[in-house]
Amino acid sequence: EIVLNKKSKMDKYEILETLGGGAFGIVYKSKNTKTSEIVAIKEFKKKFFNFEECKALREVKSLSILNDNENIIKIKEMIFKEDKTLLLV
Repeated sequence: EIVLNKKSKMDKYEILETLGGGAFGIVYKSKNTKTSEIVAIKEFKKKFFNFEECKALREVKSLSILNDNENIIKIKEMIFKEDKTLLLV
């Protein structure tokens, strides 16, 4: 199950470039400044009222179910920002 890491901050990631955008959000190529791991971060355009609403997203539910499949991306963490936007790492 995906849980919110309340101690997580976006400042541990460095945005390297924008990979693309669409109707629901923008995807960035980013680097974890502590581990140097390259990750993709999706920033949703929609604002959410709470974390439970974020977990109910079809995309989040689907990725959670398919978490063991090596051909599907993994959600490393979810960051729920103060401005009510959601970031998937």
